Amino acid sequence: MMVGRELSDFYPHETSPPGETVLEVKRLSLYEAGKDERAIVKNVSFKIRQGEILGISGLMGAGRTELLMGIFGVWPGRREGEIFLNGQRLPIRQPQDAIRAGLGIVSEDRKRFGLILQHSVAKNITLANLQKIAPKNILDENREVQFSQRLVEALGIRVPSINHEVNTLSGGNQQKVVLAKWLLTEPRVLFLDEPTRGIDVGAKF
Repeated sequence: MMVGRELSDFYPHETSPPGETVLEVKRLSLYEAGKDERAIVKNVSFKIRQGEILGISGLMGAGRTELLMGIFGVWPGRREGEIFLNGQRLPIRQPQDAIRAGLGIVSEDRKRFGLILQHSVAKNITLANLQKIAPKNILDENREVQFSQRLVEALGIRVPSINHEVNTLSGGNQQKVVLAKWLLTEPRVLFLDEPTRGIDVGAKF
């Protein structure tokens, strides 16, 4: 009744046979900034294979968000452990290293960490992949329009124009813009931190 249509298949089943290991995290520990003795995440190891979805759950404050921040290079404190992508060790020191390697992250708080709210839909979608629209450090507006329009249509983002500011969109459409931004980078591994937080049941579907 809330969305005005039938949601008969709320969780569509998709078959995706897993392939080779893409990402491996070994003995990752994260320590609170300025307090090297206090571990926020302690000795975490896991593997993710191509075509596989790995779910990480826990109570609030269990360290799920911190774990992803540590892998992506935005954790402010000390980090221990190793990260491998396709068997190669990744020296991730900052988010640029992670993006360059083929990682993407949809943050839990899209308004603080996922979007520039006063910028247009097009600017936000292309933000993490400027080399595609500015190959020689000069912005190609035609490419910006082409890539952003393609993703707006593919994800069904409801917006009058790609030039509209993101802060005028609903929460669900804002989240789709964040997702579009990372899909444009064609990531090998995409982290989704609470991707359906604060959006209605129709947008979740």
